[in-house]
Amino acid sequence: MKAIVVGAGVIGMLQARDLAHNGFDVVLYDQGQLGREASWAGGGIISPLYPWRYLAPVTALAKRSQAIYAELIEDLEAESGIDPEISHHGLLVLNVEDQQAALNWAENNASWMETISAEHLYDLEPKLKTGFASSLWMPKVASVRNPRLLRALRTIMNLHAAITVRENQKIAGIDEGRVSLLSGEIDYADLVVVCSGAWTSQLMPQISSEIEPVKGQMLVFDAPVGLVNRVVLSDGR
Repeated sequence: MKAIVVGAGVIGMLQARDLAHNGFDVVLYDQGQLGREASWAGGGIISPLYPWRYLAPVTALAKRSQAIYAELIEDLEAESGIDPEISHHGLLVLNVEDQQAALNWAENNASWMETISAEHLYDLEPKLKTGFASSLWMPKVASVRNPRLLRALRTIMNLHAAITVRENQKIAGIDEGRVSLLSGEIDYADLVVVCSGAWTSQLMPQISSEIEPVKGQMLVFDAPVGLVNRVVLSDGR
């Protein structure tokens, strides 16, 4: 059995790995290099930023992902020799306007969240600016180092005998087990998995017209160790 995976971000590479582990010969396509688009620029937070503002299916998917992520990271490190550096230091959310909605969501979904006082807040993050009276605290939220996670996945893609990597390959279209490349080449498979994220609407407009990119920005600070010890979210940043 042959599978084609289109898009080699975190999800695409994990799909390719899973398919190869289940007996498929996998061809992994990306329009650029493996793991160099949105996955590279992500913050690595294993949670929606404001999880209570999403629909129930997103909550269900996030909870399942969070439950298995630590074991996944262990497996990836064992297979690649690269530690993606998962952190279990939690998530602090400041300046929450809909705090009661957040607490109701947590109670209804058995997700650990609590309101903590300023004293506890500054015990957790003593370098925060003064003036916060309280915060929402989600101690079970973890995060990973995206570049290291992607490096581990790229290593596995290149080492696995059942996975063929094809970078810098632009796809013209996808239809019923057939992938057409801009070069004119056509590739066939028993299964085609599309993991192209914001680019999906260009490849499959008939089923993905509502998929569109959103803009985000990442800043890298040369900060001393210990300046910030966990994920801190305030006003959407």
